[in-house]
Parts: sequence; C-alpha cells; structure tokens
Amino acid sequence: METKISFTNSKGDKLCGILTRPSESTETPIVIICHGFSVDKDRPTYTTLAKKLYEGKIASLRFDLFGHGESEGDFADITITEGVDDVLQAIKYVKKLGYTRIGLIGNSFGGGASLIASTKTDDLLALAVISPACDYPEIERARRGDEAIAQWQRDGFLIHRNSRGQEFRLNYSFWEDIQKYLVYDIADQISIPTLIVHG
Repeated sequence: METKISFTNSKGDKLCGILTRPSESTETPIVIICHGFSVDKDRPTYTTLAKKLYEGKIASLRFDLFGHGESEGDFADITITEGVDDVLQAIKYVKKLGYTRIGLIGNSFGGGASLIASTKTDDLLALAVISPACDYPEIERARRGDEAIAQWQRDGFLIHRNSRGQEFRLNYSFWEDIQKYLVYDIADQISIPTLIVHG
C-alpha cells in the first residue's frame, strides 16, 4: 500500500513523500530513498526501487528534498547541508512511526548527502549509494569551468539545466556550502555495511 506523507526539516519546511508498506507492521525493515539533484521522488528509478523493495517485503519512504518536487522551499536555496538535514529528518520520521530496522539509499546528490548523514546518526543498519556526488567542488569545476564559477559569484546565482533540459536558478550559496564537504574525507567514519554503485 502507498500513502502520501509529509514531515518537516529543521527549518519547518514541509517535505513530501510516499510511504510504501507491504504490511501495517513496523517490524519489517524500511529503506529511505533519497533522489538526485533537480529531479524528484517520482522518477522511474525510485518508483521501481520502491516496487522491488515492496516485493521483497521491505517498506520504503521516498521523499522530495527541500525545493524539489512537492516539497516546500526554493530550489535556488538548496545546499548539501540542507540535503543532509532532510535525510536526517526522514530518519527521525520513520523512527517516530515505529520502525527500527532502517536502511538508506541515495543517488547522486542524494548519495553524497546520504553518505554524510550516515556519519551523523546511529539509527541506520545499512547504506547504499548510487553514483554518489563525493567531490562536488571538483564536479562543479569540471562541469562549469573557473570563469563560469567566478561569474556565478559576481551574479550571486546561475541557471542550472538538468538532464531533462529543465532550468533552475541556483544561488552561489550552493558553491560556498560544498566547500565544507569532501565526502572521501569522512568515509572512514561510516561504520555500517555500505554498498557503493558507480556507473
């Protein structure tokens, strides 16, 4: 069964999700699914994953990050710090529902946020990340070039185009925030079983 749910991040913004459960029991395992940058919880990758987990008698919660999909917030203000908080609030939400066997799957931006979040909680049993964005400063330099980043700083924002050709305003605060995180440096803090999938 699928149920639309919502919970809030630390700032009080509403985050929307879909809870998929094979039964009413909270004794089943549950997996939180965290999507990639400038997409949402309803992409086929995530709906298919929820379906496969359901077939394996595993519950799931896929949710929209701040500024994405049905969740509140302005996409322009997204940061990796915000993504990490969203993941941690999702973990708290499923714990409040009564689940204790919690796993986490993150993809791309959501993968990087999930890796970081897993070092800030003792509530996860396992972690899986798909093509996690582990070195965002290098990713952005390779994608945009130094001059475009300098222009980003001068303008205070840029226009991000996703894989579907959709355009989004993205504030320079995103670049400033990602300087705080080199995920490779925190990987040794992860103590739970972890699967990393890279294409």
